[in-house]
Formats: sequence, structure tokens, C-alpha cells
Amino acid sequence: MYCGTKTGDVFKVALKSKLFKESGPKKRPFSLGVTSLLLTRNGNIVAGTGDGVVAILSADTLKV
Repeated sequence: MYCGTKTGDVFKVALKSKLFKESGPKKRPFSLGVTSLLLTRNGNIVAGTGDGVVAILSADTLKV
């Protein structure tokens, strides 16, 4: 499961084990938070942010 936060991070959580896996983007979180997430058919994540940025993240590494 992928979760967006008001602090601008995206978290990856394993549902079966209920454990936190990782967070991203590593260098700089999105300003004004993550307002929406979409998992694409090819496995990328599209993130919409509070300041109007739309970014594509790798589902494996959570890098932009």
C-alpha cells in the first residue's frame, strides 16, 4: 500500500506483515503535502501535491 502525507512523503507499507517498508522521495519531500496518489498499469506512482506539482515516482525506489 502507498500512502501520501501532509508533510510531503510517500510511504510504502506491506499489508500482509503490516510493516513499514520505505519512504520517499529521499532528497526532498513535496511541498504542501501529497494530496493524491495513482498506481499506473506499468507500476509507477503518479503523485499530486498541494502546490500543484504532478510527479511520477518509481514504485520500487520511490524516486521521482
